[in-house]
Parts: sequence; structure tokens; C-alpha cells
Amino acid sequence: MPQRTYGKLSSNILSSVFELSNARSQTVQSMIDSAYLAIKDRNEDQYVDYLSKLTKILGSDDLDITGLKIEKMRRDRMLAK
Repeated sequence: MPQRTYGKLSSNILSSVFELSNARSQTVQSMIDSAYLAIKDRNEDQYVDYLSKLTKILGSDDLDITGLKIEKMRRDRMLAK
């Protein structure tokens, strides 16, 4: 039976229909992972650098860019307490 794909995110379609584990290139995924690590390590310069590069590649409205920004705000609030 064919799977319904209408309205699903393309990354979910790639994952469920085509059984791909990640829709991102390894280079971009590595940059995303490194940006999260920079947040964890509180390395502001490295985070800003990765965020800038990723925004140029993915666009400012990408879900991973938004996720990085939210994680950074969450971490900053947690450390401010």
C-alpha cells in the first residue's frame, strides 16, 4: 500500500518512504552538530561563526537554524539563573 505523503515535511518523506536516515549532507549536518557543541561548550565565537555559515547555506527560516537559536536562548537563560 502506498504511503501518504501529502502535507508531510520532505525530510520525513525521505526518512519514512526512502529510508534515508538524514536528509542533510554530511558537511552541513557536521556543522549543525558543531554549532550545538559550541553552545554546550559556551564558545560564543564558534557558535556565531557556524550559525552565520549555516544561515547562508540553509536560509534563516530553516528548522535547524531555528532550533539552534532556541537552544542558545535556553542555555543563556539557564546560565543566567
